[in-house]
Amino acid sequence: MSSPATRADGRAALSRWNPAPFFLELYDKSTSRRRITWDDPVAELASFSVGVPDELFIAPGSQQHHTRGVLIPLLDNGNFDEVLFDDSAGGLVSMLVEDETVRIQFVNWDQYLAYLMIQISEAVDDDATLLRIGQLIGFAHTTTLLQFLDNTAGSSQTFEGAKTNQRRFLDGLALMPPRLPNA
Repeated sequence: MSSPATRADGRAALSRWNPAPFFLELYDKSTSRRRITWDDPVAELASFSVGVPDELFIAPGSQQHHTRGVLIPLLDNGNFDEVLFDDSAGGLVSMLVEDETVRIQFVNWDQYLAYLMIQISEAVDDDATLLRIGQLIGFAHTTTLLQFLDNTAGSSQTFEGAKTNQRRFLDGLALMPPRLPNA
């Protein structure tokens, strides 16, 4: 990509991953942030938010610096410290903006959703809530994720061990057949 991506490019790239309407609505609303608050159906997630990384769309020079001209910004974590990019090689890249560290790479949308759900599960300890959130964001493997979380809960593994187990879980999703596009 020779010129900086526009907000429309971000939405188009995101739509190619066939996300739940929840994500595309971020680009369609006047506000580019969606904080799940006490008024939302999943009120337990008052601190969870996701948004459009508008900072990169309104500052083309900054975007070129972070994207190296080959990544398209898709979503951020609401704080603009971690951004999800569409990689021109056909995957997704989650990058820490401050130091441009690639945090994790995904080969499919379900891997990203699992990563997001794992982050959410660190703040939510209720299976019913996680099932509702999984439905809201279009994650088809919530039951499998809950089994993984139950199997690893309370274990005495180190932080690195936990991250290794999470990576194995995400890698397992890479082997699953791709989801059908949203209707």
